[in-house]
Amino acid sequence: MIALDMLAAVLKALLYAAVLVAASEGLPSPSRHLRSRFLGRRGLSARRLKRILLGAAATAASLCALVFALRLGGFDPDTLTYLTGTAPVRGWGLILIGALLGVTVTRGVWARRLSTGLMLVGLSWSGHLAAASPWGRLVVLTHLAAVSWWIASLLSLAYVLPRWRAPRLARILADFSARAAVAVGLLVLAGGMAILLLARGHPLAASYLIGLAIKLALVAAVLLLALHNKVRLTPALVDRGPARLQRALGIELVLMALILVATAALTSFLSPHQGH
Repeated sequence: MIALDMLAAVLKALLYAAVLVAASEGLPSPSRHLRSRFLGRRGLSARRLKRILLGAAATAASLCALVFALRLGGFDPDTLTYLTGTAPVRGWGLILIGALLGVTVTRGVWARRLSTGLMLVGLSWSGHLAAASPWGRLVVLTHLAAVSWWIASLLSLAYVLPRWRAPRLARILADFSARAAVAVGLLVLAGGMAILLLARGHPLAASYLIGLAIKLALVAAVLLLALHNKVRLTPALVDRGPARLQRALGIELVLMALILVATAALTSFLSPHQGH
């Protein structure tokens, strides 16, 4: 059982990463000077996008199959009826539909946006807050959209920094900073509201608070590093080159990956309320 629990957490972390990166294709670009959503001057190729979307779909399917084995251990009609009525399973179904749509329809803005919406809505239906409050899913959806945009923007910037010249990079980074301020504001606001909604009416369990504190510490580290990049490294781009900023973006992406792992662990192993 412990091995299955660990596998569930790993699959969930992979699901978060795959969906958040793939879903960003339907979100605004990090800069008006950068057409790509992420990973390249021409945007993400259809082949690469298909791989990411297929990975998200396969991971979601694996999670759906795993929850049967992990929770109830059977595929009888009563079990299937019960599980298909739960929010997480329905959410994984939406992720599958959104991923398949993105794979089959690779052109068209509205197709990408619909695929993005389905995957992010599906992801917002998993986790503790989706069941705790009717407003929880909307708050989580806002949070996920901001995180998706941020991760994809970091990937895009990490790709173009060593390839483009400083004057053009400076324009891109200035535009990105303005848009990132909005994304970070939404991320922090939605995250704070999520904690308040989760704690409303019931005190949070001590073990959950410890896990939440670890996640918040990682988030604080990312925000501080992003502020350092904006205040110190970006203005020095023309004089000193992009190497230091590129390393900082790499660290930021590693921290974001750790946050996804921490989130997967929180939703897999810990209950926010004692006895629930």
